[in-house]
Amino acid sequence: MDVKKYSVNQILSMNNTSFFIPPFQRAYAWGNQEIDRFFDDVERVILSEQDESEKDKKEHFFGVLVFKTEADGFGSRDVIVDGQQRLTTTLLMLIALRDSEEDNTIKSLIEKNYLTNENSTRYDIY
Repeated sequence: MDVKKYSVNQILSMNNTSFFIPPFQRAYAWGNQEIDRFFDDVERVILSEQDESEKDKKEHFFGVLVFKTEADGFGSRDVIVDGQQRLTTTLLMLIALRDSEEDNTIKSLIEKNYLTNENSTRYDIY
């Protein structure tokens, strides 16, 4: 097994990769408690980054994301083995941020950097 440490930004900005959650994985099951805890952590990190005395001191522990990389057309797809709840929640948050943003430049940045794979031969579903 090849174990590597990446930030969430690094994982999501690998836009030559498509994430695939196999049918045998459980359905999305996070409720209000898990989502609230996730957003509280995200908010805490954002606020700390805006405070010069706290900058780069706080982070959100995303947890372990286990995936198996497979060839897929000209790119690859990562079959998610563990971490699909966290990954799905993060992608839903990014979709909501994109959809609520009024600045088309920022919308495009979110879309291109985190939500699409230009090399994919599959249809995007969201």
